[in-house]
Amino acid sequence: MRPALALLAAALVTAPAAAQTDAVAQRAYRQSLWGTVIPVAAGATWWLAGPGEESGPGLLIAAGLVVGPTFGYTSAGMSGRGWRGAGIRTGLTLLSFLPAFAICGWDCGPNDPAADWAWLFVATGSGLSLASAIYDISRVERNVTRRNATRPGPGFSIAPMYVPGQRSFGVNLAVTF
Repeated sequence: MRPALALLAAALVTAPAAAQTDAVAQRAYRQSLWGTVIPVAAGATWWLAGPGEESGPGLLIAAGLVVGPTFGYTSAGMSGRGWRGAGIRTGLTLLSFLPAFAICGWDCGPNDPAADWAWLFVATGSGLSLASAIYDISRVERNVTRRNATRPGPGFSIAPMYVPGQRSFGVNLAVTF
């Protein structure tokens, strides 16, 4: 009778875990989405409303694209995955600005013919960074759900045990929750 009650208790504890896993995955998705959309929208609004020569809006947009999707992964306990994506987007952003600076330099203006090539590199790198951010945001829910599905759930185990130094036998009882 006791083993049946123990199995029933484990089943009751496990049933809400699936709903809780879905809630964690959905929260991670929302945090990744809004952690990206809010800074990008604020930077775009600032850029369109301002005089246009400030670097602040561009930095805010770049920071939103680079770090925004990381929020969801970090809140779900997958910070390594989140920061790996941030590293990829940082590399893409830097690899687009470095050639643009090499082509144009500090003294490049809107009427300079090199400015078109520089903006082509910046736009390409920003587009690749945006694609990486969209990919991470669209995959965060699936990645969190898959990680939580492979994680052992609540349960218990009983195993025989032998301690060689003391030459004794025993039973090892492990409870996970």
